[in-house]
Amino acid sequence: MTLVFLDPTLALDVVESPHDVTGDVPGVVRFGGVDLSTAQARYRRLRTEHPDARILVDLDVHLAYDARTARGEVLAAAVAPRPDTLRYVGTPAGLAGLIADIVAAGVADGVTVRPVLDRARDRVVRTVTTEVASLLDSRTARAS
Repeated sequence: MTLVFLDPTLALDVVESPHDVTGDVPGVVRFGGVDLSTAQARYRRLRTEHPDARILVDLDVHLAYDARTARGEVLAAAVAPRPDTLRYVGTPAGLAGLIADIVAAGVADGVTVRPVLDRARDRVVRTVTTEVASLLDSRTARAS
């Protein structure tokens, strides 16, 4: 697991395996949700219970340089969505936008990114920690 804090309100936690759900990091609380609305309600409750923690929502991710390819790869692998976990299949720019929206809408302080496909794990981790993190960093700089 690689915890990357991009600014005081935004963190990316890239889990090396789609099966890693523990990730004990002091001061960090992880949770899931079937959709953004459910996740937002859970976040509000967790924020009350853990006022000083960073609260990250689990997000299963598969990335490619175009959304059609990403969807096709996931469909070809026939990987069913995990229950009670948000999923994003698309481009690095789209993921950066979703993460920024999750934080802006008060759904979580950041996300735990978990690769959907084992065979693409290294590529997803590399893309998230380089391209997506860079896109988020530039969004944060523009908003300041």
